[in-house]
Amino acid sequence: MPDPMNIPGDIRDFLTACPVGVLGTTKPDGSPRLATVTFVLDGDQLFVSSELNAAKARDVARTGRAVLCVHGLEAPYPSLALHGPARLLGDGLGRASTMIWEKIQGEPVAEPFKDEDVAAFGRTIIEISVTTISGRAHL
Repeated sequence: MPDPMNIPGDIRDFLTACPVGVLGTTKPDGSPRLATVTFVLDGDQLFVSSELNAAKARDVARTGRAVLCVHGLEAPYPSLALHGPARLLGDGLGRASTMIWEKIQGEPVAEPFKDEDVAAFGRTIIEISVTTISGRAHL
């Protein structure tokens, strides 16, 4: 498996400012599956929350790959795609879920989520180790 890349600062800033992205996975028949998701960047890893039984989570568990396309909301609509190996987290669900929830709410949560509570709600975290950035436009 390739090592995660060191994501440049301008791309980090762009990702932090974007509220959502489009997660791409591969269906069992080989065709693409796309889902709009909230994500966070942690180091050089992307975290995406999902229901454990969601098709996108099953795709990642089966293929070990995912791509996240992110685009800006104002002209000239900057965009890029981040590719890499992906997995469903076993540990760290609470920390990653807290980070995502804080991004959605725009403020810190009163009490961080715990791994066991996130799992009890049937949630998981898709972790993408970014190895390639493609389609960079207007950044």
